[in-house]
Amino acid sequence: MTRLTIAACIAAIVATAGMAIAQDYANIVVGGDTVARIRTAGPHGSIYQRQARIDQRVVQALAEERPSIFVQETGVPDLDVYQSEGRWTLSIGNTMLIQAYPEDAVGTTTRALIEQWKLNFQRQLPRAVSPIHVPSWWQDPHAEEGGAVSGQREHGAATEDLPLVREVAGILQAARETNDDEFEEMLPAMERAMLQTVWTSRHPNCGAPPITENIRARSVLKRAKGLEEPNYRYEKYWLAKVTIDRLRDAMDMPEGVGPIPEERDLPDFEAPIPPDDGGIASDPEATEPAAIAEPTLVRGTSLTQVAIGTGLGRDNALLNVGQEFDADTSQLMVYLQTDGAPQNTIVGVTIQKDDGIVARRLVRVSGDRRMAVTFYPARTTAFAPGDYEVRLSVNGEDAGIVPFRIGTE
Repeated sequence: MTRLTIAACIAAIVATAGMAIAQDYANIVVGGDTVARIRTAGPHGSIYQRQARIDQRVVQALAEERPSIFVQETGVPDLDVYQSEGRWTLSIGNTMLIQAYPEDAVGTTTRALIEQWKLNFQRQLPRAVSPIHVPSWWQDPHAEEGGAVSGQREHGAATEDLPLVREVAGILQAARETNDDEFEEMLPAMERAMLQTVWTSRHPNCGAPPITENIRARSVLKRAKGLEEPNYRYEKYWLAKVTIDRLRDAMDMPEGVGPIPEERDLPDFEAPIPPDDGGIASDPEATEPAAIAEPTLVRGTSLTQVAIGTGLGRDNALLNVGQEFDADTSQLMVYLQTDGAPQNTIVGVTIQKDDGIVARRLVRVSGDRRMAVTFYPARTTAFAPGDYEVRLSVNGEDAGIVPFRIGTE
């Protein structure tokens, strides 16, 4: 079995890096930037269940509320702030996005917090909409701000390279969100992730990059780590583009099949799985899945169990576990279990179809861990029918393949 090609997803690296460091908050990411930070579970079982519910509402808004996102008369999304059941609430159209709880408001009021969240959502919602659905008349009023891909410092990336620029910038952001000790420990893994991200952007199936370390990749990570925030926001996409060019030269990359598909900018949802029955429960009405192929896990890795489902039920039980799913499947959850994983083990999860990468995530784990990593379709409300594979890696090495099928007889 050849080395699995993996690449970093912006939101995944940023989200999982934050989760592993501290579990008392979770970031809501829209269009590649954080728009809100939540610090309480509210009515949900955990902070990450609340995060997942907000992410689902964002997906719904991006699909159903585009007339309220792109308002030609005002040039900004039409968001509403109001009180519901005593809590300040933010909505767009008919979709409630998020509510502010007192625990969320550190050093401020819930009213001031929801107003700040409103500004953040106004800036980022249009950037999260697939380009094919953006009206021709739309011009981003925040294009000169540091959070935009165009940035204040012109990066000059070609349109087809913008997804890659975002991915590399995500790795830089992950570096900034570690403390000094963690940065030194994770630097080799982030360096390898950057090399693989650039290498597989043109050749998703060509194997591992020809080099495993590079002084330019290492130095740009250190530079991003050391920059003051205003300077970093000014330079991050320019740094990403320059790094891409230098790594392509270093690896003597030929022209190839083009960039990977741009993924929806949503963070991973890591749902804790209860221990009963291995944490996996099937929908009682689900039919026995058709035999496709036996899942293959590589012995000797810390990854000991994997399963695929479509959501979480009561007590976080994984629903519709199997290898065949309905044609209207709008999300997939890949359940993972690790036993005795060394500190800061990087688990790669890639969904692949017809020899092409559909989506991919990196998750940082340690010890005995149960989690469910969520994937959403990139540009539609449901995954396209066909035969797929979940390909797994541990620290860049192959760890297994699980085939599955969506919407075929």
